[in-house]
Amino acid sequence: MKKYISIFLTAVLLMPFATSCEKWLEEHPYSIATDTFYNTAAEADAAIASVSRKFYNTYVGDFNFPSMLECFADNIYGRGSWAANSEYTVLNPTNYGRSDGFWNNFYSIIRDANIVISRIPEATDLTEAQKTSYIAEARFFRGYAYTSLARYYGKAVLRTEENMTEWDQPLTPGATIYNFALEDLKFAVQNCPDKAATDNRPSKDAARAALAEFYLIQKDHASAKPLLEAIISSGKYSLVPVKTSRDFDNLFGYTVTSTPEEVFYGKTSDVGAMGFAMVMMYSHPSAIVNGGKMLKSGGWYGLCLSSENKWIKEWDDNDLRKNFVILPFQRMGEFDGLPLDALMVKFYDHEHSGSYACTCDNPIYRYADILIMEAECINETSGPNEQAMEYLNMIHRRAYGYTPNQPSEVDYKLADYNTKDKFMELLVKEHSYEFIGEAKRWNFLVRTGLANKYVKEYKGRDINPNMMLFRIPESEFNYNAALDPSKDQNPGY
Repeated sequence: MKKYISIFLTAVLLMPFATSCEKWLEEHPYSIATDTFYNTAAEADAAIASVSRKFYNTYVGDFNFPSMLECFADNIYGRGSWAANSEYTVLNPTNYGRSDGFWNNFYSIIRDANIVISRIPEATDLTEAQKTSYIAEARFFRGYAYTSLARYYGKAVLRTEENMTEWDQPLTPGATIYNFALEDLKFAVQNCPDKAATDNRPSKDAARAALAEFYLIQKDHASAKPLLEAIISSGKYSLVPVKTSRDFDNLFGYTVTSTPEEVFYGKTSDVGAMGFAMVMMYSHPSAIVNGGKMLKSGGWYGLCLSSENKWIKEWDDNDLRKNFVILPFQRMGEFDGLPLDALMVKFYDHEHSGSYACTCDNPIYRYADILIMEAECINETSGPNEQAMEYLNMIHRRAYGYTPNQPSEVDYKLADYNTKDKFMELLVKEHSYEFIGEAKRWNFLVRTGLANKYVKEYKGRDINPNMMLFRIPESEFNYNAALDPSKDQNPGY
């Protein structure tokens, strides 16, 4: 006799995500035959595809999440309703809906991952090795989502495959959430496939990168180091060489299908009109990039640059990344008296139309990330050495049109950066030039403890400590009787 389940957790594999005004576990009249749905590899692939798509929608297809992070960076400004995020107080009510959406999206990933983790073991037509691999992929996504919850909210409700039918549960401290995510990511490293099954699904190296970043958040550089070394020593990855500014299109361009720099990307190849949504926030409808319209579908220019920001002024004009990334433009407003008069144009798309139709891929982890994280690990565990400097120089050489793996006249010299502090200052600078526009800067500054220093230096602002965490959504308090907003809400909200 077939077993049936009618809870929303399973039904979501066949229906859209519920609104924030609905209970996560609200029952719906849908049933799935759990002893047949996961019996074949095709059925298990469909289940993992549901989790993968939720992950994609959160980290690639949703402009709100990465755009919020970019507003906080030391070199990008929010404009219009996003401007308040660059003031470093706390999120204002205009942005509550955005941050509430992040919470809901993370739990949407977790929910579908829990279903896979709980149901895959029942499959009769899958080998144990296949089951373990599918579970590892689901645990990668769940671990990544729980890391995000702990990182941005400081605490969360720990919903697992074992308690997912129990709605009223207390908030769990961030340390416990991190520990849970750690076990998921470690399992993923051990059991994810060496090569990703399809786009937007994790490989073993993707899991290594995510676990390494997890350890960096915990300031455990010694544990992150061998994971990054394994990726580097595999020989599977290399920096895309450039000779001119426009050659960076071979790395970031909308016509690129893959590069040797990809470790884990949000790939737009299978998502139709739903592309890299954040690019709409960078684009202006009148912006012309490389002879064509920045985005055929227009743009909102909610994220801008200022030519008067000290960071831009300090950036060497001979660095090919500068001309590639920064487009001087008309005045679009101002921030603290500085003109917002430049656009970030690392990503653009002349051809595709649709609401968020930039078909550039989102480089969640690329080889440059691995190199710069490994350089940081070496510096933090043993101090700067020639190997750490070589990793920075590989990125730096490429930026000036030189072959990444060969010494050049623009190389940094270890003798000039021979202390931990000096080397880290150099690394922070190189990080800012290499990863602008990729929604990585704020996370980097926060986990290194340097956010206050660089936001003050480049934006002249002090950071309210309360804004380091987002607001726990009101809907969570409305539908979870175990929570008390007077005690459980984050400070400042």
